Amino acid sequence: MNLQAPVAGYTPARLRDAYKIAARGDPSTVIAAVAAYGYDNAESDLAFYRNYFGLPPCTRKNRCFKKLNQNGNARDYPKQDLDWAQDSAIDLEMAGAMCPACTLYLIEANENSFASLGAAEDTAARLGAHVILNSYGGDEPGSQQFEHFYDHPGATVVASSGDRGFIVQFPASSSHVIAVGGTRLVPDAASTAAGARARGRKAAAAAALFMRSLDGSTTLAAPDGP
Repeated sequence: MNLQAPVAGYTPARLRDAYKIAARGDPSTVIAAVAAYGYDNAESDLAFYRNYFGLPPCTRKNRCFKKLNQNGNARDYPKQDLDWAQDSAIDLEMAGAMCPACTLYLIEANENSFASLGAAEDTAARLGAHVILNSYGGDEPGSQQFEHFYDHPGATVVASSGDRGFIVQFPASSSHVIAVGGTRLVPDAASTAAGARARGRKAAAAAALFMRSLDGSTTLAAPDGP
């Protein structure tokens, strides 16, 4: 197992230590990442990340990973978009880091309209996702017509709060989701190699998301960058 990251950042071991998560999850728990457009190398990139850090394989062959279009079919994927693919990679890798044994779905919307993303959201819920990740956002005015896409009792729906400071964006502004952002991890000098502590108001929400998963006027959205 490699404990050092190949680039700047935190390893899965450090992330899990920061949020004090010891459980590894269960295949019966499904985490779905919803994004627009395609990600051609999703499975192979995820395999590289997990192999590098010593996480168990998560592939279509062992039924740990599924890549689906917005209708829930494993075919006819939308064209690739690099910006959105990068966000999908982050979602899949971080979900796997925090919950190594969980089942991962990537649901690819046809385009970055809230209508398409909402259809993908509904598909994730219909297929039994316990946690639905949304790393994108758009302007809040006019978003009321899309609220129903994020209302899924029994599922934990999470949306990033954005990269634009205090500007409010949807779906993070929805009452049906947990808005997550503003998290900063700082190594704790009093701790050992994996020690870290979380700063920021949203850190508890991020940790709670995965702990729960272990227990059971614009109409366009933009991906939130790394």
